[in-house]
Amino acid sequence: FALITQTPSDESPESTTSKFSDVITILESVSVACVVLTIIFLFIVFFTHLLSWKLRTQVQVKLFLNLCTALIVLYIIYIGALYAQNHTTSCVVFSALFHYVFLVVLIALIGDVVYSLATLTTIPSENYHLFVACISWILPALIVVLIVAPLSSFYGNYQFCRPDGLLFYISLLIPFGLMVIAIFIMNSIIIIILLKQRLLTKSERTPQLLRSILLALLFTLGWAFGLAKSFATDTYAILFECLFLLF
Repeated sequence: FALITQTPSDESPESTTSKFSDVITILESVSVACVVLTIIFLFIVFFTHLLSWKLRTQVQVKLFLNLCTALIVLYIIYIGALYAQNHTTSCVVFSALFHYVFLVVLIALIGDVVYSLATLTTIPSENYHLFVACISWILPALIVVLIVAPLSSFYGNYQFCRPDGLLFYISLLIPFGLMVIAIFIMNSIIIIILLKQRLLTKSERTPQLLRSILLALLFTLGWAFGLAKSFATDTYAILFECLFLLF
C-alpha cells in the first residue's frame, strides 16, 4: 500500500508507469505461485473424495468433484492467459478458453447450491449430478463457439486475456453478478429454513452448507477483484491484484 500511495513528485510519468508495471509483473508472478498451490490442493481434495467409496457415491460429493474439476481447469487456463497477453493469436485462444471455463464454474456453483436447497424441500433425482455436469460443460461451449466465430476480435485484452469491450460485460460480468445474487439468495433461504427447523447446529447438511457458502464467497470475492484488475488503472490494478492474491 505504500507503493500505491507514495510516488515521488520529481519522477516523470514514464518512470512512474514503468514502476507500476514492474510491481504488477511481480504481483502476477506471486499470483501464479499461489494459483499453483491452489491447483495442488484442489487435486488433493479431488482425489481424497474420489478414492473414498463412501464419499464418491453421494450426489453432493459428485457435484463437488465436478466443481473441483472446473476450478482446476480454470486456474490452469488463468496461468496461460497471463503469459499469452503479448501474443495475439494465443491471447484469443486463452480468452475463449477462460470465458468457457469461467461459465462452467458459475453453472457448477449454482448447481451445487440448488441441490443443497432442494434437499431441504424435496427429494432430488439421483441423476441430478449428471444433469448439472452436462449443462455446465455443454451449454458454455455452445455459447462461446457461437460468439467466437463472428466476434473473435473481442477476445483479448492488453492486461489479461479475456473477452473485451461490450462482450466482457454482457457475456461475463453480468452472468457473474447474477450468479453472486442467486447464490446469496439461495444460501439465505437455506439458512432461514434450517433456523425455522432448528437444525442449524445438528443437521448433517450444515457442513455441506458451510462448504458451499465458503466456496462461493472465496470464488466470487477473489474473481471480482481479479476481473476488476484487468481493466483498472495502474494504481487500482495493484490494489486489486493484492486483493486477488488474498482470496
